[in-house]
Amino acid sequence: MPASDFEAFRLIVERNIFNPNRTGRSRAAEEAPPRFDTFALVGTLQSEGKVVAIFDSTDDALRKSASEGGTVADFTVKKISPNSVELVAGEKSLVLRMGQQLRRAEGGEWRLGSREAARAEIARVEFEAARAAAAAAPVIPVNASEVVRRLMEQRQKQLKQ
Repeated sequence: MPASDFEAFRLIVERNIFNPNRTGRSRAAEEAPPRFDTFALVGTLQSEGKVVAIFDSTDDALRKSASEGGTVADFTVKKISPNSVELVAGEKSLVLRMGQQLRRAEGGEWRLGSREAARAEIARVEFEAARAAAAAAPVIPVNASEVVRRLMEQRQKQLKQ
């Protein structure tokens, strides 16, 4: 049999339904949006000569109160004033004001920002991930009816626009 004739039947060999080692096709793996660690200063309290800063977070380990010398995440609380907290990590010192938060992408560096900006960034990342998942062209099954095939082809054309 000439080689050019075999090329006409290559598809049968590649997609042999009787091949016991056959595996199904899979769509591109969806990437999970990056996870963010955050904590925010939500209040300060002075009682019986002791001053305490109150932190809120989605992570239970970071939702806590700490007095001067206490720790939250990678930081030590150096000074607490009525509307802010001075935090120290190594040689880095920063002031976290009421309503501000520190956040980091998983394994990244802590950055100062507002809670609203963080929510907007997380929403943007989740939206982009959802849009990428929706844009993945559906695979038309071989045994699809003519109506289903036409609808799926029409959807593919819409996604390309």
